[in-house]
Amino acid sequence: MKSIESISQDGSGLSSDVTDIQELLYSNQLNTSKHSVLRTDKVWTFGYEHVPVRRWMLSRNQVNRTYNLSVVALINHTDEHIYQAPSLTNNFLDYWTPRNRPYAQPNRHLPGNQYKLTWQDHVFTGFLRYMFVVYFHRFSPRIHQMTHLLAEHWSNYLWDKDQRTLNDTAAIFIRRGDKMSEDSFWKKHNMWRNISMYVKGLLDEEQRQNRTFSSVFIMTDDVSVMNSIQDYADPNSKGTDEPYARKHLRNRQIMYNVFAPQACFDPFIRIGFEQFLVSVEFIVQHVQFTVGHSDSNVGRYFEEITYARNQLKASVQSDSFVKNAPDYL
Repeated sequence: MKSIESISQDGSGLSSDVTDIQELLYSNQLNTSKHSVLRTDKVWTFGYEHVPVRRWMLSRNQVNRTYNLSVVALINHTDEHIYQAPSLTNNFLDYWTPRNRPYAQPNRHLPGNQYKLTWQDHVFTGFLRYMFVVYFHRFSPRIHQMTHLLAEHWSNYLWDKDQRTLNDTAAIFIRRGDKMSEDSFWKKHNMWRNISMYVKGLLDEEQRQNRTFSSVFIMTDDVSVMNSIQDYADPNSKGTDEPYARKHLRNRQIMYNVFAPQACFDPFIRIGFEQFLVSVEFIVQHVQFTVGHSDSNVGRYFEEITYARNQLKASVQSDSFVKNAPDYL
């Protein structure tokens, strides 16, 4: 049997070799031949990590939408958040620290155990994670509707109380429950991080930005955490535990998902899970800064989704919106 290439070129005069990336564009194909033979040895000599479309999707220093980029431009990844390295060298993974990297090696579905991941594999899996986070983070309409109602509730409350808005809202995410075996602090000290450590993460960011978050949205699966934080913020409280948290939370407006059972979520109950998604979406849409911890997969998710949605802004770094609670005051 003849090869497809030889058939398409078989004396008809209606075929041509495509040897330049510009020739692949649809507008040019309309004006040339009926059949085009893609010469992969000439059209594109670089790998997928150099595809030009990345330069206007992922780079803070965006270029015009053209396929006629120079080689120098194609191999320069300095301003791209998924690389954060001046060039793609064999050892660039040693100092590659994007926030959307997987926390485990992307080799779960590889055949056998002999394949060794290359730096191209790491780059491409990082790119895929970014695409999924940005374009596939879509909750069902009822979750969006509940999130809108939650935002409307707190917007009206804050404005009626003292003409405040949601623009000065931070979040604290505390995951406890059954996560003892995954929590690094618990494994070291056989206890949870106390609330003051999360407050310390919030205070550090306020000092860095020279601002105050007058409202704090709390997301937790532990009822005692919610009750304690509300008590710490109450200026009339007579309690004495966690003096650091009491000092720095006092008089702040404590917000939470008012639709959730017991003002928190239970991931093992369906209604609790749906309200968990509402809380997630509220934080992603309306909160300016979040303190959590990457020991939790939800904490890691906040890192990824928040950074992915904001990374093309010049002032945004990988830890601009979400930070881990410290392990000490």
